[in-house]
Amino acid sequence: MIRVGRPRASYVTDRVNRDEQVLALDLTFFGDAWKENEPFSYAQILDGEGDRPLGLQAAQLLAIANWIRARAGAQKVRLESRGIRTQTIGLVAAALQPDLLSEVIVHEGMSSFDFLLQKPVTFDEAPELFCLDLYKDFDLPRLATIAAPAQVKLQSLVKNAPQKAPSQE
Repeated sequence: MIRVGRPRASYVTDRVNRDEQVLALDLTFFGDAWKENEPFSYAQILDGEGDRPLGLQAAQLLAIANWIRARAGAQKVRLESRGIRTQTIGLVAAALQPDLLSEVIVHEGMSSFDFLLQKPVTFDEAPELFCLDLYKDFDLPRLATIAAPAQVKLQSLVKNAPQKAPSQE
């Protein structure tokens, strides 16, 4: 299992005590290594050069998951994320390589990219979510559909997330 997005030590310890293999990691622009460096500035430079931080992070996650699968001899890897940033990275990764992940479990996620506009979320809070045409062409439910056969489970919503009303169609 891979755990991304501020993993709690007690959670990881509990999984290890149950004889599960766990890798808790911070991707690029996350964690203590980036705390003092204003990671959104680096993301902005990448955007200016035509690269997308979301794509780089998803590729990084896929490389790590493939490495774990090969090293552990597992057929598929389970991914857990915490927060809207790692939720999106995980879903993009799952959509790009659907046969790699068995599950994508999301804690403190959002049900739709509409949340970004409702809150609102700023670029410095989540630079990878400001990806050209992402909202227009892919919302989270669509990414989850593309990720099949991986099962996507939204365990909990981020605090103050607006509830999306069921469609009236």
